[in-house]
Amino acid sequence: MGRARGRDRRHPRGDRRRHGLGRRGDLWLAHPVRQRHLAAQVKQFIDTLGGLWQQGKLADKVYSGFTSSATTHGGQESTLLALYTTIHHFGGILVAPGYTDPSKFVDGNPYGTSHVGGPETPIDDNARTAARVQAERVVRFTRAIKQGLAA
Repeated sequence: MGRARGRDRRHPRGDRRRHGLGRRGDLWLAHPVRQRHLAAQVKQFIDTLGGLWQQGKLADKVYSGFTSSATTHGGQESTLLALYTTIHHFGGILVAPGYTDPSKFVDGNPYGTSHVGGPETPIDDNARTAARVQAERVVRFTRAIKQGLAA
């Protein structure tokens, strides 16, 4: 029978769901803390990106991540570092917030925004500020890289 055009049998919605990743200038990756490693579902999703990676569609893009956990010091930093390892394989450009703003000293995570709490714990002002700082930095670098590549 063969494969239906534009469809991937492993994914009911087909390839179209993943192809948008190759067209974006920046990609945000969110991941919950799972014992400081990537969850199996995230690894499985990353494995589906092999075709885009081989075509170079995941390279030269800005990537940044954020995470959450149920406890303080619950592995937020190491989870983001594990996620970022894949970005290097893609040839992506990692833009972490670093300690580039005084609010990051309150948040305490230079690798990305992290939230501590469960479903009943609302995101606090510190996490919102950290996310804003990170987002502004990602947008600034995405614009600069796109302009530089277009020149």
